[in-house]
Parts: sequence; structure tokens; C-alpha cells
Amino acid sequence: MAINIDRVYTTVLSILNKEQRGFVTPSQFNKVAGQAQLEILDKNFYEYNRFLNRRHNTGYANIPLKIKEKIDVFYKESSNISANSDAYSTGDIYDLPTDVYKIIDVKHNDNSIEQVNQSDFSYLNQSQLTKPSLDFPVYYIYESTGASANFDVAKTRVKVSPVLSNGITVCYIKTPALPNWHFVTTGGQYVFQASAAETQHFQLHPSDESGLIIRILSHCGLTLNDPQVIQAAQNEEMSNIQQENA
Repeated sequence: MAINIDRVYTTVLSILNKEQRGFVTPSQFNKVAGQAQLEILDKNFYEYNRFLNRRHNTGYANIPLKIKEKIDVFYKESSNISANSDAYSTGDIYDLPTDVYKIIDVKHNDNSIEQVNQSDFSYLNQSQLTKPSLDFPVYYIYESTGASANFDVAKTRVKVSPVLSNGITVCYIKTPALPNWHFVTTGGQYVFQASAAETQHFQLHPSDESGLIIRILSHCGLTLNDPQVIQAAQNEEMSNIQQENA
């Protein structure tokens, strides 16, 4: 499932032209499209959590299930990730996949590893009572600086304690591909290249199209330095939220 990027762009241009609010170039559109897509994905996480706290319905009225299906499109697993050399004796370090957006689970031999805060990691390892074991390993996430001799590239990593006998599996939500309205210029006009390899449609669920357009319009208001476009988009989004809560 996907949302056609050309339909979204032409809709945005049509609304801006109708209100005589200016023109957004394809390059400007592509810049704000990626941000808007991530905002919609984040909103789905929030909505999923919000509706879980409500009374559960079944069938077409099962809203949490519908939202979960939107997120599951981006679900991915990366298995047999090997450890890097570790400068410390308390555990192993693993590079996360480059497309990780949100970690769902980290597993070893099909068993989940508990996530802890980095500040708690050292305390746990200092006590024999709380020290992690192969039966109950723990991990924390951190951003490497690339300053170490062993790690010369800045990456997102996990540190696991204790040292494991083999690789880990990371279950996660991947970062959506950056949308790209690819074009050529002909006679001073932008011509969309639908079949070009560089063209990338939105990877969101089709039901998110209207919300996506509203968010892009809001960002376009910033690009055009037009507060009225921003306000109109925010008002429309607020109206949609009120309808959902009704």
C-alpha cells in the first residue's frame, strides 16, 4: 500500500492556487514531504496508544487494530547481527541497522533482552545480585561519537550485557523511504517522471492521505512565509481530531 506522490503534490498545488497563496517547487515539496511522512508515522504511534485505552470493539470498529496495520507496514527484523570488539568487559556492542526508526524488541536465541537506561547499566553490573546473566541479559541504546579507535564511524548501537555466544535479532519499525517527486524541466515546466527509478511514493497507508496533505500544506506555509496557510492547515487538522474524539 502506498500514497501516490504525484496526486498529493498536484492536490497541494491546487489548494494553494485556489487560495492564491503562491507556488511550491518540486524541490521544496520533496523537502517538506519527508518530514510530513515521519510526522504521520509518529501520529499513528500516538493514536494507537490513545485508542488502546478505550473500550475495544471488533470488526470494522476495532480502531487500534486498524492503526496497528498502518504501522506494521514498516515492521522489519534483522537477525544474526554480530558483535563488534568491545573496549569494556561488561558486554558486547552491536551496530543497529541503518534504517531503524523505533526498536520493538531485541532478542537472543528467540528470547527478549530487557532494555534498561544507560545510567542503570553500570549499577546492574556492579552488584552480584543484579548483574545480568545469559538467562536475563540487558541492553541499552546509545549514539556512538566515532571517536574510539574501535568505532571510527558514528552510529546507533546497542550494548548488551553479558557477553553473548552468538548474534542478536533486532525487531523494529524501519524509517520510511524519502518521498521524491522526480521530474525533468521541459519548456520551463516541471514534468513528473512516474516510471523513473528515482521516483518514490509515500509509504503510508492510503487512509492517511488527507492528513498528509494537511501537514504538507502547513509546512508549505512556512516555506512561503504565509501564516494564513499554516493557520488554515492547523484548523483543518484540529477539526479532524475533534471529529475522531466525538
